[in-house]
Amino acid sequence: MEEFSEEEKLEARKIMAAEWNSFRPPVEIDQRITELVWEHFSEEKIIKKLSEEFEAKSCYIQKCFWFSEANTLTRREEEARGAFYQITKCHETCVPRRFRNV
Repeated sequence: MEEFSEEEKLEARKIMAAEWNSFRPPVEIDQRITELVWEHFSEEKIIKKLSEEFEAKSCYIQKCFWFSEANTLTRREEEARGAFYQITKCHETCVPRRFRNV
């Protein structure tokens, strides 16, 4: 079995990160996240509240929160450290029908 060099592994991580980080939450959800952040709701409460409001699974709302405008600074700080969002447990079926293919 072929071993990958550290350079090849790093390049693969960059490609995966670019693909995962291309996600943008629907405008309606993004705006609602911003409103709740301004109202000083915690991330956990925002995810719970929006899961109910949009009838969505929490994994999808968590993904929307991570990529929301309100979370831009935190996301950039994490990305600068080499972190990127992994959506291993969130699938297409987790997305509410009205937001699929948006």
